[in-house]
Amino acid sequence: FSDAVEFRPLRWQEGSGRWSASLTLENSGSLRLDWRVQNVAIQVHPDEAPLLVVTWPRLPHIFDRSTLPVDLLAEDDHGLEQIVLHYRIASSGRPYREIVQSFEDRFQNHQELFEWSLSGSALQAGDNVTAWVEASDKDTLHGPHVTRSGEFQFVVESQREFHKSLLRRLRMVSRLLRELVNALDLRDLPDTEAEEERILGILVDLEADAPHDSLLSEQFRGFIGELRRQLHHYQRQRQQVAPKT
Repeated sequence: FSDAVEFRPLRWQEGSGRWSASLTLENSGSLRLDWRVQNVAIQVHPDEAPLLVVTWPRLPHIFDRSTLPVDLLAEDDHGLEQIVLHYRIASSGRPYREIVQSFEDRFQNHQELFEWSLSGSALQAGDNVTAWVEASDKDTLHGPHVTRSGEFQFVVESQREFHKSLLRRLRMVSRLLRELVNALDLRDLPDTEAEEERILGILVDLEADAPHDSLLSEQFRGFIGELRRQLHHYQRQRQQVAPKT
């Protein structure tokens, strides 16, 4: 075999009545078969790094008890070696890693929805996190080649503090509604439209946040709708007792 750099004769070995030879090529060149008076052109294509596609979740809140669905697709013509999730906490700068998959056999492609459980990680509420994924191949000659995904940045929120905040807002709306109803019973009717809009805005936020509070009971979830009904009832009653102009 010869290329632009060197000429290498093949080393033949006999086995089971047959002769064979092997060589590892790094460059393109030609293989000369003297007994056939023939040259065979050989084109060497360098091994490429794996293809890696990562889709990170789009969530309004990421809690210390959250499980993040990370969609992964990796491909390599030589064969995949590992897919690893890396993350780093800004306050300490310390890196962490979790092995998503290790491949013993020659897997050329892999796709999965990886469930990243934050409760089982080193992350805590308040951490500012940068995460990424790396895929490596089985190239033992010049590798392994590694492909790194884009970074995903997020701040870990406390699930318990989020729950406490939601309960505080529920209690506040309940108190504000009682004050409006008491004023209505006393026929003390100041202009309450601004207060009604304030209560409605809090209720809208509560309805948006409640699905993300895994600690909230079904009873309290239903209580949000009950508070909205109480507000509508107050508004109808106020219109009925308001002095005619």
